[in-house]
Amino acid sequence: MFKHGKTDEKNTMKTIAIIQARMSSSRFPGKVIADLGGLPMVVFMAARVAQCSAVDEVILATSTQVSDDPLAEVAQAHGLRVFRGPLEDVLGRFAMVQAQTKADIIVRMTGDCPLADPKVVDDLIALRAAENADYANNLSPRSYPHGLDCEVFTAQALALANANARDEYDREHVTPWMRSSSTPLSTANLHQPHDLSKLRITVDHPEDLDVVRAALEGTHKDASFIEIATWLNDHPEITAINAAHRQV
Repeated sequence: MFKHGKTDEKNTMKTIAIIQARMSSSRFPGKVIADLGGLPMVVFMAARVAQCSAVDEVILATSTQVSDDPLAEVAQAHGLRVFRGPLEDVLGRFAMVQAQTKADIIVRMTGDCPLADPKVVDDLIALRAAENADYANNLSPRSYPHGLDCEVFTAQALALANANARDEYDREHVTPWMRSSSTPLSTANLHQPHDLSKLRITVDHPEDLDVVRAALEGTHKDASFIEIATWLNDHPEITAINAAHRQV
């Protein structure tokens, strides 16, 4: 289900998608293995990401903490490859995965984005390649919903960040150093004409999961973010469920 090995022998660039996740969320502990569409949420997300034509393998990167043992076990039971590393030094965790997989291009995603859209991921990968950028994202500035967050960077950019990022925040959140104006990296941003940045389909709170479940029930498990956004726009009673958690 989650792709192992090259999907296109003509393409010599190995691209992996790393989903970072842990059980110890302060706002919603254990959310990453909560049921979504009959699967643990992170497995449901990984299955969507695996539909990307430009991604060769989907990997879960979690911590070595005992609290993350259930997450690792659940992911492995569903055939998802798992790497484990430091809890707080997530940047170091990503560098470890790259070193072991020898990936050329890394897609970073977080386990609280179960409705990740494979077309958006493919478009971001293509944008980075077209602009020959070291780093690309769809969140700074944001025109996509919260919950579609995605970043793509080269192995070289990751190595530079791992060698130079010193601040705990930079290491916990992986990419702030790459986005900093003081770095030598070239960047690109994927944007869309219709601003959907106010739409919340990420899962930080139990109410968020209620919204995501309702959206899937109203559409289908492979629904694009446009289909989901359209359905939610037609059902304001659903978006009201997590309105208190909307980002300003």
